[in-house]
Amino acid sequence: MHKSLTIMYVALLIFNLGLSADLVSAQNTVPKSMVTLTPEEKVWLKAHPDIQLGFIGDFEPLVIINPDGTHRGLLIDFLDELNKRLGTNIALRTDSVPKILEKAKTKQVDGILFLHPERADKKDMFLTSRELTAERVFQRVWNNSATNKHQTERRKQTDLS
Repeated sequence: MHKSLTIMYVALLIFNLGLSADLVSAQNTVPKSMVTLTPEEKVWLKAHPDIQLGFIGDFEPLVIINPDGTHRGLLIDFLDELNKRLGTNIALRTDSVPKILEKAKTKQVDGILFLHPERADKKDMFLTSRELTAERVFQRVWNNSATNKHQTERRKQTDLS
């Protein structure tokens, strides 16, 4: 159970930090480390580089299941980058809710990403604290004809009421 907690914490923390990045600026700057692991976490990851995470079906644009069964999408790109930076082999296994829950129960997956807390409670699964929260944001990008530069405007859904 400690392995699942560590995996979920590290994955969600890095994922959350990645989502908050300014993608336009990121294209023009050298990437910097977004999270620092403790020495204990580094030792643990070195000893446990192969991690299987369950994910419920496909959820575009996070996970797209190709006709040949391979995966692509934002979460897959994120895991690929995470594996490069950490020297791990974190893989995603997708299936239906009942099958993923069964795989977690039989230890075929080490953790489940984005499982609703009520579902986890009903199955007596250990939950980590919420690391990822999302608020709906609308973004508009346009070319300012006066300056001939792209401009971006972001507004929260509550700002539009």
